[in-house]
Amino acid sequence: MKKPLITLIAMAVLSAGAVQAAQTNTVSSKLNSLSEKVEKAETNAYNKAEANKKAFEARQKERQKALDEQKAALEKKQKENQAALDKAKSDAKARQEARQKTYETKKKQWKDLLTK
Repeated sequence: MKKPLITLIAMAVLSAGAVQAAQTNTVSSKLNSLSEKVEKAETNAYNKAEANKKAFEARQKERQKALDEQKAALEKKQKENQAALDKAKSDAKARQEARQKTYETKKKQWKDLLTK
């Protein structure tokens, strides 16, 4: 009689423990919890990737803007240099023409003086 009674009590304790475990820690609740964690991690990773993408695009825009400004400054400087070079050439040509004219005038004066 003791043996069946002990078996019966053990089965009742096991059944009560199994019911309690089933109610508090169900497999579906564990899976739900795990899926929520995974979903939250994926969302965080996606948001971080989007933030990184936006930051990268902002840096690219800043770099492009700086390059455009440098290009504009370089073109302006080249135009200024070209204008200065053109002015120097025209001044040199004018000086050369003035020297040539002076030379021709003096040559003519010497020729006139020697032929008289």
